[in-house]
Amino acid sequence: MTSEPSPARKAQLQEVADGLLAIYQTLADLRFLDPAGIQPGPHNVSRELETLYDEYGLSPSIKYLYSILPYIDGEKAGQKDFFNGGQFTNFLDPEEVEQGRDPFYADPKGENFDDEEGPYMRPWVTPLSRMGNHDSVIIYDARDDRIWIIDQEGWDSTDPALRGVKDGRQKSPNEMAFDHIPSRRAGYVLRDIDNLYRNLEVLPGGGEETGLEWNPSDIDLVALYRKNGWPENFDGDGFQRDQARGYCAAIAKQIADEPLRVVDHCEKSLSAMVRHMGNLKQMKADYPTGIPKTEDELWKADYSIWSKDNERKYLVAERDRAREIAEKLCPGGACQRKEDLPLWEFVIVKNQFNYVRGELEGLLHPERDHSAHGKAHWEDRLRHTKQEEAIYRHAYEASKADADQVSVDEERKQEILERAARTKSRKETVEWQLRVKEQMIRVTEEWLAQVPERVVKTREEIAKTIEKSKKALERDRRNAEKVGIL
Repeated sequence: MTSEPSPARKAQLQEVADGLLAIYQTLADLRFLDPAGIQPGPHNVSRELETLYDEYGLSPSIKYLYSILPYIDGEKAGQKDFFNGGQFTNFLDPEEVEQGRDPFYADPKGENFDDEEGPYMRPWVTPLSRMGNHDSVIIYDARDDRIWIIDQEGWDSTDPALRGVKDGRQKSPNEMAFDHIPSRRAGYVLRDIDNLYRNLEVLPGGGEETGLEWNPSDIDLVALYRKNGWPENFDGDGFQRDQARGYCAAIAKQIADEPLRVVDHCEKSLSAMVRHMGNLKQMKADYPTGIPKTEDELWKADYSIWSKDNERKYLVAERDRAREIAEKLCPGGACQRKEDLPLWEFVIVKNQFNYVRGELEGLLHPERDHSAHGKAHWEDRLRHTKQEEAIYRHAYEASKADADQVSVDEERKQEILERAARTKSRKETVEWQLRVKEQMIRVTEEWLAQVPERVVKTREEIAKTIEKSKKALERDRRNAEKVGIL
């Protein structure tokens, strides 16, 4: 590098790198990250990267920081999501260096930081995380050794320690300026984030790339951590086995609750349709009386209202059918009996275990070519899949032992198996949908027959609609046959 920060500045920057590394190690301790994916600094920065840093005008402090920061290899670590909906970033990747100059995707213009749409990341400022789905980014100022945690949509601080602290007065005309947003000394922020994870006040994941197994609204992760001795006597393997079972129980609940969701969806769709029909009728009634209407326009307006009413009848039938199924499978809104829960869980654990075993067999198969994605990618997948297979093997054994203790008759057991597999319900639903679509085509053809031949445009539009519906019906039938539903 062409210039170096002072020893005091280097010590300050090392504190930031150490703080991030401590957080990453905690996430590995929590079994969120595979420790093989943590890449501590220092790193050898290539001449090409140094040139790129200079092209973006990065200060010596930021260039030095990039060489000592710990990074996460997502393939090896198995995760991408970081704090407050953000994601891990890696400034040894040229694309992420570029994005680091515009972490909020504002597309700044020109070079003047005081322009309304000008750049907003000063040479001595860098993100320490990437933005996820319009969530927060951790921003570090090496000159003042301060950190902001800024939400893109709210454009305010999401630092838990600054909750309720009001913004200062914005001095810059730049709409992306953030100096007025509350910030804190960097070391304190990073220590607090680590403690939030360690105290289970914030749980790993939470971003759009994180799987259901890390969703605290579906799985009581805090209870699982405590059960397995976190933090002093933590049994990580035991936690992951319990987490796998919790994940499968959550999937089973989703499947069991599907009748209630279908009813809710039908009722919302029907309400929206009724509102839309009301708008169409009002538009027809409000049509200016002084303006001559062609016969085509009149028939087209009538067809629009009729076709929507036809759809409404379909939605009413679908809703009534959904209610009937829900009343049968979810009496009183309860879709699973408490005593049946171990059986529900075991069905999904067994399916998941078989799936993971199949994945592992595919990766180990000597006749398959794994070179398409590179040897390193294959090795990462193999390692993760072996770990997952071991987790699910133990989860399967424990779940089976619990399921074997459940005393239910064979008919009830078969019902749970069928509902969990969803094969029967899918077949019945698809058959019903195909019958209704056939009926809708038939009544549309009957409606077309009453339209006079001279009403050419409307007849052509309706004929095209019928033809499209017939093609869609055949496509749906072929797809259902292809996947074995019919």
